[in-house]
Amino acid sequence: MRYLRLVYAVVFLVYVLMAAENVLAQGSLVPPNEAFTNGLPAATMKTLDQLEPRRPIYSLPFIIDRPGSYYLTASLEGSNGIVIAADDVQLDFNGFSIRGLPDSGDGISVAATNHNEVHNISIYNGAIIEWGEWAVNATNLFDGEVRNLKCYMNSSGGMRTGNQILIKGCAVGENGGPGIVVGDGSSISKCHVTDNEGSGIIIGIGARVSTCMTVSNEGDGMRVGSYSTVSDCLVGRNWTNGVVVSDNCMVMNNNCVENGVTNAPGAGILIQGRGSRVEENNLNGNYYGLKVLKGGNRIENNNLIDNTVGMEDNGGNLVVRNSVGGSATNFNLSTNSQYGVILKDMGVAFTNSNPWANFELPAAE
Repeated sequence: MRYLRLVYAVVFLVYVLMAAENVLAQGSLVPPNEAFTNGLPAATMKTLDQLEPRRPIYSLPFIIDRPGSYYLTASLEGSNGIVIAADDVQLDFNGFSIRGLPDSGDGISVAATNHNEVHNISIYNGAIIEWGEWAVNATNLFDGEVRNLKCYMNSSGGMRTGNQILIKGCAVGENGGPGIVVGDGSSISKCHVTDNEGSGIIIGIGARVSTCMTVSNEGDGMRVGSYSTVSDCLVGRNWTNGVVVSDNCMVMNNNCVENGVTNAPGAGILIQGRGSRVEENNLNGNYYGLKVLKGGNRIENNNLIDNTVGMEDNGGNLVVRNSVGGSATNFNLSTNSQYGVILKDMGVAFTNSNPWANFELPAAE
């Protein structure tokens, strides 16, 4: 028995020595200097700003005067909206809306800072409805982004901004002026712009409009500045023209229908300048399918059906491989233009060895 007690004592001593060694291996138990602030233990828990760095907007009006991320906590209404007066701001509607009361101002406005420009602003994910002026009035905004925003029934217009703006996935309709007005170097994509009392989209120089729908606006469907591209858009039933472009533009693969027949004779596509390419567009049921005011443009492989005047130019253009039919006047081309031979009435014996030929289709029976 005494032998067993001795064995247990030895085993216990070994265990204690091993435990002590492990404790010593953890290092010093004295806290480091950085664990104290002014001689007091430093806080180790995160602040609310660290857990949720965004700032809530509970009511209107609201002024954003410092950089950061802001969000709506509910749908709001007021006579004055949100004013952004700082760079580097994100404004998340969080799925909510702001609605203007009678005689209200702008829903969102961007105020000029000391350098007269505001940069790096993002506005997204909500609706701006029934304001007495603009939904978004941001002519001082540069290098900004507006996406997934709905702007309806605002008295002066939908949104207007400065240069280098990205607008994506917005719905802008039934406003008392233009739908979207943006400056040079901007891009608009996947937007629905309908039933506005002005033109649908007005965009500056060196810009791009793609995969948009502009329908039933009381001005032009869209107007773009020089060096711009318009592609893959549906442009229909606008009161004046469908697409209006200036110099050195590309207008490709658009469907422009029934424009310029409501208010005054307009065109599915109106080319006002030189040096543009107009290719593979479907231009049907407009007053003018395609109207070109100056020379130096290439017009190729478009389909123009059932317009009052199919294609008209003032000379100096290259016109090849187009098909035109069903119009009171199909081709009204200047003798000063270069155009492929116009073939018609070829019937079942259709043969053509001219790769540049245009085709005049027979009238519908």
